[in-house]
Amino acid sequence: MTHEEILTLLGDYVDYLIANSSAEAPMWNIEKVRSGKPNKWNYIDGCMITACLSLYKTTGDEKYLSFSKDFIDFFVQEDGSIKTYDPKEYNLDNVNQGKNLFTLYDIFGDEKYRRAIDTIRSQLLTQPRTKEGNFWHKEIYPWQVWLDGTYMAQPFYMEYETRYNKMQGCIDSYKQFMNIKKHMRDEKTGLYYHGYDESRQMYWADP
Repeated sequence: MTHEEILTLLGDYVDYLIANSSAEAPMWNIEKVRSGKPNKWNYIDGCMITACLSLYKTTGDEKYLSFSKDFIDFFVQEDGSIKTYDPKEYNLDNVNQGKNLFTLYDIFGDEKYRRAIDTIRSQLLTQPRTKEGNFWHKEIYPWQVWLDGTYMAQPFYMEYETRYNKMQGCIDSYKQFMNIKKHMRDEKTGLYYHGYDESRQMYWADP
């Protein structure tokens, strides 16, 4: 296949997904749809909506923006609360979708997005941490730091700090990355382990 044919095929596939998806039943998370369980605010949808918003920025096609806005609006309420999202669950995965709120706020200026941004930021204010200062990946996984947690939370954290908090949290974020490098990078290969358990209680943790 040529490069142009591949791009066309991918474009057709994305168009198929959004044409047959809603916030309640996203086709890219078919396991959730088939389970019959209601969809929740989650990182998988966050990745897809980020992609759709990127496609809008690249192509200017309003269908990607309209779909993204409708999807997010299903969850985000006027007071800034987010249906199915509980900050006190302390799950870094749930922060990922928050990145899209910045984009929608920039485009539409709707204050509900700004309030929802603060709702997600409130989680990080009290997110449990390791003794060295890293966010636990989830409260149900005490003392554990996961590599993908940096993707889930740190971009949102830094966007918030840069925009609204005079970058006061930037050093905190930097230190968390340095701790990850110290504990999770294999010096022989340069590759990173998926996670570490500061308490050394998990069966997979180094003694």
